[in-house]
Amino acid sequence: MIKSKIIITAISFLLWLAEVKAQTLLQAYIDTALKNNPSLRVYNYQSDAMQQKIKQSKALDDPMLYGGVMNLPANFNFRQEEMTMKQIGIQQNFSVAKKYSLKGNIAKKDFEASQYDLLAQQFILIKQVKQQYYDLYSQTKAIETTQSSIDAMKVYIDIANTRYGTGQGTQQDILKAQVELTKMMNELIKMQSMREDVIAIFNTLLNRNKADSVVIPAEIKFKKVDLIMDSIMNEAAQNNPELLSSKKILSKDSVSYELAKTSKIPDFNTGFWYGKRQALLPDGSKAGDMLGFMISINLPLYYKRKQNSLIAESNINIQKTESQIKAMQNEIQLMLHHAKIDANKNEKLISLFEKQLIPQATASLNSGIIGYQQNKIDFMTLTDNFLSLYNYRLQYYQLIADYYKAIAELEMLTGKTLNAQ
Repeated sequence: MIKSKIIITAISFLLWLAEVKAQTLLQAYIDTALKNNPSLRVYNYQSDAMQQKIKQSKALDDPMLYGGVMNLPANFNFRQEEMTMKQIGIQQNFSVAKKYSLKGNIAKKDFEASQYDLLAQQFILIKQVKQQYYDLYSQTKAIETTQSSIDAMKVYIDIANTRYGTGQGTQQDILKAQVELTKMMNELIKMQSMREDVIAIFNTLLNRNKADSVVIPAEIKFKKVDLIMDSIMNEAAQNNPELLSSKKILSKDSVSYELAKTSKIPDFNTGFWYGKRQALLPDGSKAGDMLGFMISINLPLYYKRKQNSLIAESNINIQKTESQIKAMQNEIQLMLHHAKIDANKNEKLISLFEKQLIPQATASLNSGIIGYQQNKIDFMTLTDNFLSLYNYRLQYYQLIADYYKAIAELEMLTGKTLNAQ
């Protein structure tokens, strides 16, 4: 009794250790992709560039330095006329402080939206890595299952040949079994080719050589993830990065609307200049140098056609973004609905295969082997039982992959990792 408990505990520990190793391995691949994927770097650089625009948007325009000559006679004599002078000056454009603040806020909103865009791409990349990883797992298990089934089928055919030689079977059964064997060998070649393609895609996501090997765990134990639709919808509404990015754009549009309203407030330009004279006054003294100051403002006289239209345009942009957000929310909810249906369907099928179909097919095959040895069933019945179990095992591993691929889709949509029970 004690020995049995020790064995059960040891097996449970080994299964737990294998699961931890599988999750650690997957996380290592995800970390590599997040670090090295070049497409993700594009969004990273874009966000960094957006951040640099914040200070730019709040800065004044560059001042303008100018120089020239005033009242110079046609003979180019600088001493002939008293008002002839060499002039140098500087001008600066100004707006009211509110405009600079609003422009800075717009740039900040753009930066914040770009950060959510980056986060969205990270979740998309994580989903892609996970889905390719689980596809590789199902394909690896399918190849292993097919190879072992081919070996077993060869043994069965050899036994059937021996029995046929003793007059206990028909050649037709053997020929049909050989056809099924050839079909499995054909499927094995296709599976191996498909696996190579998925490995190339997987390595591309990690920015590695396309032919680099990928380590896949021997087993991935199915663990149910608790999925409550209302909770998932709420998580997506609060955390979906693409949705949050659009909401930042809406916030930016609102600030742009406020900035548009300030377009009716005139901007102004100030300048200062210095003029150096070389002419002599009538009393023989040198003419004094001169200083000048100017200020100008633009007059929004055509505000009905220009500024008012700008304000209307900004308001339309707000309505457009609001509609885009609503459309995005509907699309996200639909995608959540589909992913949850897929996950629930696969969960039920996994349970059906684990508890009924595979055990029943295994028992049927074992019974068939005994029956065949006792001449109670023919070879084709045994072959049918064998192929049924083979197909159920292939479907089972694909269901495992499809379930976790659906969970990866839900994680991308909710912007949150969903933990198994």
